[in-house]
Amino acid sequence: MNIPSPRPFSREVAGFLAQKHQPFIGGRFVEVSRGGETPVVDPATGQMIASVPDCDADVIDCAVRKTREALSGPWARMRPVNREKLILDLADGREHGRAVLDSHLESKTIIARYA
Repeated sequence: MNIPSPRPFSREVAGFLAQKHQPFIGGRFVEVSRGGETPVVDPATGQMIASVPDCDADVIDCAVRKTREALSGPWARMRPVNREKLILDLADGREHGRAVLDSHLESKTIIARYA
């Protein structure tokens, strides 16, 4: 059986993977001062392709607090149809990014992945 080798990352994906990753809380990226990092491994090669910070209890508490604030602020006053549109727009953006990364990890083009 001939297993194709993974294609190199596109510039878009390589740029994303190379950047520093941080939790996004309360509308901004938050610096994690304590803890280590968790490697992100390409399952096709077993190679580490990125790392993400391990969040401690303080960061988690901050995220929960900011979520509660958001749910009692403008989000709660927004019409459901507008909340739905924001969530769907976010999902579309994430789906595109995931498709680009998954196509690399599976060594397929985006079109072939969804065929």
